[in-house]
Amino acid sequence: MAGIKGAIFDLDGTLFDSMGIWDDVDRAFFHLHGREMPPGYVDALNAMSFSEGAEYTRALIGYELTADEIIAEWHGLSVKLYAEDVRLKPGAEELLGRFSESGISMAIATDLDEELALPALRNNGIDRFFPVVSTTKAAGKDKRSPDVYLNAARALGLRPEECLVFEDILKGIRTATAAGFLTAAIYDSSSDKDWNDIVKVSDMSFRTLQEALLIVLDC
Repeated sequence: MAGIKGAIFDLDGTLFDSMGIWDDVDRAFFHLHGREMPPGYVDALNAMSFSEGAEYTRALIGYELTADEIIAEWHGLSVKLYAEDVRLKPGAEELLGRFSESGISMAIATDLDEELALPALRNNGIDRFFPVVSTTKAAGKDKRSPDVYLNAARALGLRPEECLVFEDILKGIRTATAAGFLTAAIYDSSSDKDWNDIVKVSDMSFRTLQEALLIVLDC
């Protein structure tokens, strides 16, 4: 791709087939406390902030734990699952390898904390591709702000227009596009309802990473 010197990748739903991992965290949490996860729990939690979800969960288990203790348990479970269970989407490692062979610098731009992202990258054997891991936590802003992408580009020594951002969520695609990045949308079922809008906003869109491999590297 003429003019593209860097590729910046989101993790959840883009490189990682991991959007269901939080359901696994919720199920494991209730299992630890000898209960089945209540019907509709995940949908209810998705409409709440983190602290609201902890209080909601606290009521469901009979106030056996404080909200902070619940959050700490969620965190511990998520660290374990990301370190051991999260897997790459098909085609991810081949795509990264081809970019590396082509001299394209690569970085991560993620909502995940480093303590979740780094073990998952190592466990899947792709940490070698990413000298830069930019997080929204470090940026102090979520993906409604371009800072996480700009920080990644800056660390690679590149300008936004020299970078291709791979994302699966509408918010991220919109933000990166507005900041001057070229954008490639990757389909994930978790964003299915937004897919038509994602396709319209992004510069290119792919149903799979295998498709991205075939098309992007021929551009």
